[in-house]
Amino acid sequence: MIDLGLFQYKTAARILGVLAAAAFLVACGGSDDHSPPQQAVRQIGSLDSTIAADVLKQVNAVPFTLRQDTPILLQGKTMSSLTQSHREELKATYRAGHTIVLLDATMEDVAALHGIVEAGVTYSSKDGEGVLAYSLRQENRIPTATLLSKVQLSPLQTEQGEPDPAGLQDNEQAHKKAAELAVAELTRLPIASIRAPRDANQNVDWKTSPVQTTVFQQNGAAGVYNTTVNIYALHSCDKDIRTGLASDYYMVTALADWTATNAKFQSAATELGPASMYYNYVTDVYVVANWQDDPQQNYCSSPPSWSSHADICRYINYPLTYSVSMEPLNAGSIAQTDAKPPAQQGQATSYTSGFSFSLGGMVNVNGMGPGAGLSAGLTWNNSTTTTASPVELDLSQTAHQGAMWTYRYCTQGEEPDAGGNCTSHVQTVRDVCRAKLGDTTTKTNPQQGQTPNGAFTDAVHTALWQASPDTRTGKSTFDIDVTITPTIG
Repeated sequence: MIDLGLFQYKTAARILGVLAAAAFLVACGGSDDHSPPQQAVRQIGSLDSTIAADVLKQVNAVPFTLRQDTPILLQGKTMSSLTQSHREELKATYRAGHTIVLLDATMEDVAALHGIVEAGVTYSSKDGEGVLAYSLRQENRIPTATLLSKVQLSPLQTEQGEPDPAGLQDNEQAHKKAAELAVAELTRLPIASIRAPRDANQNVDWKTSPVQTTVFQQNGAAGVYNTTVNIYALHSCDKDIRTGLASDYYMVTALADWTATNAKFQSAATELGPASMYYNYVTDVYVVANWQDDPQQNYCSSPPSWSSHADICRYINYPLTYSVSMEPLNAGSIAQTDAKPPAQQGQATSYTSGFSFSLGGMVNVNGMGPGAGLSAGLTWNNSTTTTASPVELDLSQTAHQGAMWTYRYCTQGEEPDAGGNCTSHVQTVRDVCRAKLGDTTTKTNPQQGQTPNGAFTDAVHTALWQASPDTRTGKSTFDIDVTITPTIG
């Protein structure tokens, strides 16, 4: 059994999330004429999700049939009332390579789906919250899932405490984007299931045999942030020289693909009229009536001294920092063999992550992918070099032989954070003229990765643990918490 959990994404505070992974125990041994036709999708039961209407506009929902020729769409709660024919068809559809999508699914719904198809992982969550959409399919016999978090609404408010008009627009855009992401899963073509011939006397490439691949999509008013998590497990049949026992090995990789799609400048100014900004003579303050998008930052600098006008600007929906942590939870003898990227890299624009690893003797790789199974040895190499905007990276060790990576964007300007040489927030408060807000030459405020045309991609975080058999005592799984925490400005 593999238990995976869910993380949440919140714009108003630090984001906490939990992903628990446990590897299988292994033993040594053997439409319109002018538009392309919409994807036909078999629907089971009624749909009442907030994104259902937008999804159904983009696919061709057809009645359920016992034919494994199209994807299947259903509400998560429908899992509890499926007939035997439904269950058999879900399993056959999964094996045919088509996608199954659950809307508004609980962790119990997701676990039930994995139980029916008899593949992949089950999930758990510390707070018990479900997901907006969960898709499952197999690629080359490897369970492949996408978990779309519920839309976290914009925290922006007016001075009166009402929802900010810009925030309401962001919320609407986030829900439409969520529907597009669900449709993208439903329109994936099946990937042929290929199992290459394997010589048991040759080494296995561990990377081709994950227990499961899951893409976590954190979708909200601030944009979509993706993290691809792969889980690997193997058992060494040879005894360790130090302990005299055979060992289990567990590895987790997390690949970041984060783009600030909704980050933008907004402004208000009295010269645009009271519908934009006005002076309240009763309270003796300027009041913003409505923010407008201002990509050229026309109202982000102080008016001339002779002008009677005033203006204000803000930059919203951009990443400040993010962290990824991985921590084993089982009791027993556990040793962290390696974790990359390495500890302190400071402010850098290029860094190396991943590592090489090999294991001799007989090993049993857990997974259904090509090359999985008993082998004379094992190889691993996921070394990669990432180029990014200047970010400050720190790797720290956590309890239970865990690892935690923390990244901070480093902007420049006249409002630095105290206690360090890296300031993540875009500096729009004091004397923005001299701070050269959004300077087109240096591109340092905000950083490229904090803008819609920038991205932080190919950042791979990898941790490897060696575990003795005593970690299995009293339970059938090896649990790992994976916490992904983006902090949004």
